[in-house]
Amino acid sequence: MIVKDPLLKSLLIGDIEFKETSFQLKQKQDEEEKRKDDETVKKCPKCLQNYIPSKSNYGDCCYHDGFVYDLDTQQRLTSDQAREKVQQTKLLNKKQPQSQASSAVKHEVNLIWSCCLALADDQMLASGCQRGVHGLPDELKNLDLTNKDPILIVQEHFMKNQVASKKLNNFLQNQKQQLIIRPPISSAAGSKLVGNNNSPNLKH
Repeated sequence: MIVKDPLLKSLLIGDIEFKETSFQLKQKQDEEEKRKDDETVKKCPKCLQNYIPSKSNYGDCCYHDGFVYDLDTQQRLTSDQAREKVQQTKLLNKKQPQSQASSAVKHEVNLIWSCCLALADDQMLASGCQRGVHGLPDELKNLDLTNKDPILIVQEHFMKNQVASKKLNNFLQNQKQQLIIRPPISSAAGSKLVGNNNSPNLKH
């Protein structure tokens, strides 16, 4: 488009320059906000550890990408729920009178990670079987998490891990098979005694 009118031409040039300046200003503001965000301490929704994005490297995040399974109640638990259960059990054991500590029943939990089949005790709750970068899993990075808790979103995502579910189901099936195949203690002991009675006497 060719503009010959001087006044119109100056207005048009001024409008273009204003738009360019506004765009550049917005771009600088976005860059500054991102820089501040990268320097802000955050809590990783996968490993639940604090980190600074600009200082985070691959391998710093050690986490479990599955859920915790309670072998006693047959329930699925998030890492937070499992941690709470472990702490409650510890407190129950601690509340027992010192004089009855030796004879008192010790409370225990049987928790297992579905992703790696490791026992979910304090140490395993603090570590993990996967390594990567802090932040959201790749599958969730495009989600709009405005006004949402990323930790809850990630834990719900891990609760639906199909690979971990299949691994856990195979483990539970194998456990059932072992219990069926394993003979009762009484019958095993009886067969051992019969075998001893039928053995030849080596004394002359």
